[in-house]
Amino acid sequence: MRRWVSIIASAAGCAAPRATAPANRAGDRPPEVELVVAFKHSLRFVKTTPAGLAVTRTVELPSSVGGLEWVGRDPVVMLHAATYGDIAGEDPSHDGEIARITAKGYEPFPALPAETWTVKPPANADQVGPQWKLVVGPAAEVWQGRCEWGGIADGGWCDQWVYARRAPAPVATVRTPPAAAPPRTLPAIAPSTTVSVSLVDAPGDGGAVKILRCSDGRSTVDYPPATARNGYLGISPPVWITSDPPMYQVIKTLAGFQAYDEPVVFEGCAESAHYTNASLEAGPDGVVAVYGGDQMSVRWRGRELGTLANVTLVRFAPTR
Repeated sequence: MRRWVSIIASAAGCAAPRATAPANRAGDRPPEVELVVAFKHSLRFVKTTPAGLAVTRTVELPSSVGGLEWVGRDPVVMLHAATYGDIAGEDPSHDGEIARITAKGYEPFPALPAETWTVKPPANADQVGPQWKLVVGPAAEVWQGRCEWGGIADGGWCDQWVYARRAPAPVATVRTPPAAAPPRTLPAIAPSTTVSVSLVDAPGDGGAVKILRCSDGRSTVDYPPATARNGYLGISPPVWITSDPPMYQVIKTLAGFQAYDEPVVFEGCAESAHYTNASLEAGPDGVVAVYGGDQMSVRWRGRELGTLANVTLVRFAPTR
């Protein structure tokens, strides 16, 4: 699921949450959690409720979201103008800008002097940026990264990074990547008993490869089929999202300038029509968001708590 983009977000949450059940859960009652979701030029704050997902607040932004993390009680965003799709009114002058989303709305950090990012490029380096990163550290440090120099061969890369710590003050710069907060882990979900899913050997483009084989007792499906293995290198074991109905994700590896991964979500033995190129985001107390394609689904213990359309990035609030 890697692709060449000019802005990257690191860390799936601002700090590792405690593995304890929140006080608002009793028995099998789903936990009430908060998350923030991005789409185009806006952020929506969402809560899980007994009736489904409720949007509690929307904050408009000057450009699209390229990075998103929670820091304490507030999210922090990094902007990056979209260069594809039907998004209009993009302003690349905001690329790399980071801001807190507070009760007052969008509150950007002050811009740093240009010399903050100055790097003497190595001999024969190619100008491939600027590229930007948002990193939130284990102690809720906010880092803004910028890179301009690297190479263009074999898909390209950028390796001359400068990182500026924006919070806490004072600003400090380093050249080595700062540590990111550890992400939450996905809950362990038992495989479904209604379908059988396994990895088996099969002929590939240049020899034997692992493929996915799924059977529901009536028919058996191989993925990818024999007619779609050109450049196919292999597939990961399934990560189960829910047991009933059966839903799981695999990572397909393909050849290109360099090998790259592509996530695929299955519902039963068929590729999901909703969750194309989907991502999984782990929340507190076993809550999981599946997003990509045309909607997001929030699930807990195999139950769907609700769906929301038009979501490109998801982060759960820290455990309070």
